[in-house]
Amino acid sequence: VVLPPRGKKGKPRTVQRRRPIYTVCYQAILAQRPSVQAALLTVDPHTGHVKAMVGGYDYQLSQFNRAVQARRQIGSAVKPFIYGAAMDKGLTELSVLYDAPVVFRTATGSWSPKNYDHDYHGAMTLKLAIAKSINTIAAQLVGRVGVDHVIDFMRRVGIKSQVPRHISIGVGTPDFSLWEVCFAQAAFANGGLKVPPIFVLKVVSRDGKVIEDHSAERPQERAIPAEVAYLVTDLMKGVVEYGTGKKARELGRPVAGKTGTSTGFRDAWFVGYTTDWLTGVWVGRDDFKPIAYNVTGGQFALPIWLRFMEAAHPPGPPRDFEAPPGIYFVRALPESGLLVPPGTPGSVMVPFRRGTVPTAHPLGAGPKPGAKPEEPTFEDVQF
Repeated sequence: VVLPPRGKKGKPRTVQRRRPIYTVCYQAILAQRPSVQAALLTVDPHTGHVKAMVGGYDYQLSQFNRAVQARRQIGSAVKPFIYGAAMDKGLTELSVLYDAPVVFRTATGSWSPKNYDHDYHGAMTLKLAIAKSINTIAAQLVGRVGVDHVIDFMRRVGIKSQVPRHISIGVGTPDFSLWEVCFAQAAFANGGLKVPPIFVLKVVSRDGKVIEDHSAERPQERAIPAEVAYLVTDLMKGVVEYGTGKKARELGRPVAGKTGTSTGFRDAWFVGYTTDWLTGVWVGRDDFKPIAYNVTGGQFALPIWLRFMEAAHPPGPPRDFEAPPGIYFVRALPESGLLVPPGTPGSVMVPFRRGTVPTAHPLGAGPKPGAKPEEPTFEDVQF
């Protein structure tokens, strides 16, 4: 803008007018809203404090809280409870069962479990079986320890949903909520003690009067022996170290977890914990249609778990899970269960409860790794 000069001899003055400043906000909206939902729950397994909860994609579209209200088929994420019941009955991580076609006689007829890859691998330790999520061995464990004992074990750690009294619970046929699965598995991370959920620590009125106070430490109920809880944690660590949950190793901390996939690829699960936090993730559709073909919990739920834990996990040096008194370690090969001397390639330290430490191979000479058993008959495998 050019203004007239000041006085007769003055030069024209040029003044630049300031442009107004506008704040522009953009809201990005997906052209196609996702039809797949997800839920997430994070708790402190030692105190029960709820750290984070996500009930769905968009609260404005749906107020249904899938972390608490939805009950979905749990799939292989049920196996920590199955193996925990087996450890509670005296089996060990090096107990060997056969991954082979089996048929179970039930009140409603015969039933035969299938593995995810529709293949069989012969003799296998329980340590390797849960890492590879072998369905036939999980079903055999239910048959060996008893359906009633498995259900009782679930009740003790906090599962309250209805559980069918059928051997198929070993492969994850029950419908559970993410809420109860997380708090039930918190008993494993908390040394066998159940933790009550806590959302609010303290409520204070405007005049300073304390209305509610949950900050004080509350007594915790013993659900399972501390040794059993540690064995289950160690088994779930194997899932992350060399099993279906290997992606969780990217967190850079010791993690115990288990993936899960339901029938027809309708549900994907991952529940995993460190020494500090436990987080569970579920992915699926509200109309129970398949998420996609060949979906697994390791592909869909675990990446969400990892991204959240990388961003939200408390800082500090990584800490491993501490073994309670009454746990002894033996060096062995996880694939075959053979006890080996120190320095043997591929060997690991395997924990045992007092009184279950083997002095030789769990089955004497033991089957050779990957050995194919004789084709079982109907009578051989009924429970």
